[in-house]
Amino acid sequence: MVKLRSPVGIAAATVVGLVVVAAPSSAVSTSQPATDPAGCTSHTPVTAVDRNSPIAATSGVIASSQPLIQNWDYDGTKFFQRVPPAAWNPLTASAAELAYYDIPARPTVPENLTQWSDEWGPAHFRGFTRLESICSGNAGSLRYGSSSGGNWAGIVDDGSVGDYTQAYAGVTEPGTGDPCTKPVAIFDSWAGLGGFAGAGNLLQAGVTVGDPYAPSSAGGDVAFWEALNGTTQINPQFLPGDFIAPGDDIHFSTRYDLATATVLFSWHNYTNGVTVSGGTGTIGGYPASAFYDGRYADFINEQIHGAAVRQYSSVPWHDAGVTRSNGAPILAFAMPHFGLYSNDNGPTTQHLNPDSTSGGTSFVDAWQAC
Repeated sequence: MVKLRSPVGIAAATVVGLVVVAAPSSAVSTSQPATDPAGCTSHTPVTAVDRNSPIAATSGVIASSQPLIQNWDYDGTKFFQRVPPAAWNPLTASAAELAYYDIPARPTVPENLTQWSDEWGPAHFRGFTRLESICSGNAGSLRYGSSSGGNWAGIVDDGSVGDYTQAYAGVTEPGTGDPCTKPVAIFDSWAGLGGFAGAGNLLQAGVTVGDPYAPSSAGGDVAFWEALNGTTQINPQFLPGDFIAPGDDIHFSTRYDLATATVLFSWHNYTNGVTVSGGTGTIGGYPASAFYDGRYADFINEQIHGAAVRQYSSVPWHDAGVTRSNGAPILAFAMPHFGLYSNDNGPTTQHLNPDSTSGGTSFVDAWQAC
């Protein structure tokens, strides 16, 4: 049973907002936002040339021509961001570089390689956006009690192999028209690892629409990551900013590095070319391994339990894929999988029969009522 949102009473850690400046990585500014969201404390990154990058650094000067590493240490979480040089090109990068910067592995199947090359070519990739600060102390997303009910829909890969290391997919960000009349209407799309059974460990990255607790979001479209297990919940960690808009094609990834016991999250706006990533080996004072479960890869739309969902006609998912510990990328539905169907607040959701998507990468969640 998926454990997605837990009561706020179980060891909830402080939420963190990541302030994003939607600019190419060549803009190596260290300026802070003019104002912080209410209730937040701004933290400045410690930035250095990334000597551990697979890309050789020829100088210690902090410049867009060098790979950079930014580090924050706050509230028991050690968050980092790796930023490749401005001229870095995923199309010519090595497999080690792609993994290090959390770009999905280069496919070997010609058709899939064509799609991958389109996404990471110059038309849809314009460099990594460097995070300027982290703002912590926000109260965080409201909790609506147990989430063991049917408030989510999508596909779960269940290969019984126990070694999924990455879940990634793209969605078309829905508009916020025709909202429910109820006061709170929150809707999440995310890809994650684990979460379905056992201890309930889950690492996830995605986008939320309408969460009133997302800093600076005004209930709009915001990227987030989250971590939880059977005893600890790390509230959603938001990336406020304007790099996501209704109608955008957003790709997101959750990847766990077995060798370094770190988790990396990334978001790529295919529509405007903005890429944001970050990772951590310590979450809320616990090792990232305490939240990892490699038995499942999830591609989920979630209605926050107890809240209304906006009346979206459909949310198209595409390019869903998984990676196993041997580094091989696999089409998501080429692995054994099953579907999740929402029945919260009545018959609100339907999607393609997962049995009909064998070998594919796409499905649709259609949200029909509040």
